[in-house]
Amino acid sequence: MTYVAVLISLIYLFNGCKGSEEQPQQPQDYTTDSLSQLNASTPDTLPIIAHPEPGLPPGQATLQAEVTEIFFNQKESTGRLSLQVHSVEQYGPSTPAIPANDTLSILLMANQFQNVEEGDTIQVTVQHNIESIGQDKKPGWSLVDIKN
Repeated sequence: MTYVAVLISLIYLFNGCKGSEEQPQQPQDYTTDSLSQLNASTPDTLPIIAHPEPGLPPGQATLQAEVTEIFFNQKESTGRLSLQVHSVEQYGPSTPAIPANDTLSILLMANQFQNVEEGDTIQVTVQHNIESIGQDKKPGWSLVDIKN
């Protein structure tokens, strides 16, 4: 009985692999296959992703502000700059929020007073001074960069 089952299976196998005599095989034209047509008709669809610019370091913020007061101490070669904040352009991580129209007092050194006058609107990058929290003498912010 097993010989009969194996013989029938082999007959079906050979008949299934036999080519059809009614349809002669046509040679394939590899120049017009679907993959080459797809590649020719569609441009590269992967977007070019620009690398992000580096952000600000922790504790820093970039502001648009107006200079309201400049105070300079000749003896100590330091000063303070009072700014009226118009807008915050960018925050670094862990930087406290700075509300618009807030006034900041910033500690300056003698060489940082270049070309800054009262009434000027400037872009300034400031650093939050963690050690000044709770002290009345030292401002909570120090200057990193000024752009007129």
